[in-house]
Amino acid sequence: MEIWYSFMGGVSEDDHIGFYDSETLDWPKVLEDNWEIIAQEIAFFIQNHGGQIKPYFNKNLVSKKKSWKTFTFFLWGWKVKKNMRLCPETCAVLTKIPNVLSASVSILEPGVKIKPHRGDTNAIMRSHLALKVPASLPECGLKVKYDERSWEEGKVLVFNDAARHEAWNLSDSRRYVLIVDVLRPEFSTKKYQVCSMVLGTLVMQQLLQNNLISKFPKFIKIAMLICISGTFNMVLRLRSFF
Repeated sequence: MEIWYSFMGGVSEDDHIGFYDSETLDWPKVLEDNWEIIAQEIAFFIQNHGGQIKPYFNKNLVSKKKSWKTFTFFLWGWKVKKNMRLCPETCAVLTKIPNVLSASVSILEPGVKIKPHRGDTNAIMRSHLALKVPASLPECGLKVKYDERSWEEGKVLVFNDAARHEAWNLSDSRRYVLIVDVLRPEFSTKKYQVCSMVLGTLVMQQLLQNNLISKFPKFIKIAMLICISGTFNMVLRLRSFF
């Protein structure tokens, strides 16, 4: 199986996979067993530290501006220690799960759709732990390929982030979930490669969105990605010693 990255274009070899069967995995149960602790801590964070919650950087993915918001604990191996200190119980649960690469809270405001898109790589299994769900289908849901599912508070949905997917909240209240990305076992030896490539991809997406490199030839963009990712790889390895 080859690792696929969205910046390179095309689709992954496992594009046929939509949702995974969470019953065959060990780590979703860790989240579900502790969901009330997590939900209480996240609710307190949202209520008392709302100023730290920022709109998702890719504004083109949502039907309304500033209506999809996130705050992050880990971002592809990069720790956001300020947020981690404010949610210690949540982060303690996350440390019980091997090979967590990213963890963040995703807030979807009422009456909003996240447009169909693909994630950054097929090297992870993405999970949503539902913390606050105002409605079920058809008002509020997640679609991966052709399969639509409702979130259920306290339950985990695991899916292939590299497959085409979309989400919506057409209710009159906020929806928020804890997103946890776990490295797939077959790529366990390539953790730093995956993290550094996706971090580089995020930088490139930001540059493209701001029209700073949109006119560059593709080979220049790929060369930039390789250089940026190489720098992240070195920094992540150094940070692991401290």
